Amino acid sequence: MGYSRLDDRYIEDDIFRALFHQEMIKRVSEYHSDNFQYTIKIDEVYRSDLAAYRAYGNADLRWVFRVLVGHESEMEEMPVGTTLTLPDAAWLRNKIRDYAGSAPEIENA
Repeated sequence: MGYSRLDDRYIEDDIFRALFHQEMIKRVSEYHSDNFQYTIKIDEVYRSDLAAYRAYGNADLRWVFRVLVGHESEMEEMPVGTTLTLPDAAWLRNKIRDYAGSAPEIENA
């Protein structure tokens, strides 16, 4: 079964996926003009797919919320009222493509 190109599981290698997550966390901790803010609502506590749909227009990006709130599972409760800084969908798509490629380029930061 194939995953959506916007799903982090599209990056098959666990180490590259973890490096991608680290790069995403670093990006949202810094100022970038294409990052944006999103506040978790009460009906999204167990629905990262709903939060992703509202923020990005695509539920496939639900994993972004899981990573940014520090959860291992989507079954864990997200903190209501927390405002997250989210990376732009185009940046995510490009980075997933970079990390999922046959020879991902890793930059020393």
